[in-house]
Amino acid sequence: MPMRSMTMRVGFTLLAALSLMLATAPARAAKDDLSLQIIIVTGESSRDSNSTTKTLTVSGAQLEFKETYQGAGAGRRKPVTKQFTLTSQDRSDLMALLTSKELSTNSSVSKPPLKDTNRYFQISINSTAAGQEHSVSIEATPTSDLQADRVYQAGVRLIERIYSIINRTEPDLRMPTLLASN
Repeated sequence: MPMRSMTMRVGFTLLAALSLMLATAPARAAKDDLSLQIIIVTGESSRDSNSTTKTLTVSGAQLEFKETYQGAGAGRRKPVTKQFTLTSQDRSDLMALLTSKELSTNSSVSKPPLKDTNRYFQISINSTAAGQEHSVSIEATPTSDLQADRVYQAGVRLIERIYSIINRTEPDLRMPTLLASN
């Protein structure tokens, strides 16, 4: 009997080890996976304050676009939700942008509003790429001097790439203008 009991224990131990290996396999595979959420809020602070929020979410081979409205006039505009399929090239391009020096960091850029400026934008980029989680936050006004800011430039390149994917099938969904033209 003791031999049978020992054999059963070894069997259960092997079964437990195999189960653990199988349970952690997806986690190891996920190191090369891509997860991304970008939230872009553009708005105006005034008597008729309002804002538009665009949420771009990448999960697996899917890209989801959501647009919602808050404040004055929001009730007259319907929220928009669209789904897009990413190609392997799209995923590679996004991964390359996310693993760039400027976006593979946790950072924040904040440019306080100038006097009499009531328009603003906020960008939040939360990502997991190559097994690393990162968060980038940018808050500014359209008149901010961000043209030379490398984090801002990298964030805009990423957003432009996502909108190029969206515009293949939905050319009317346009990237918001963040900075005023000089």
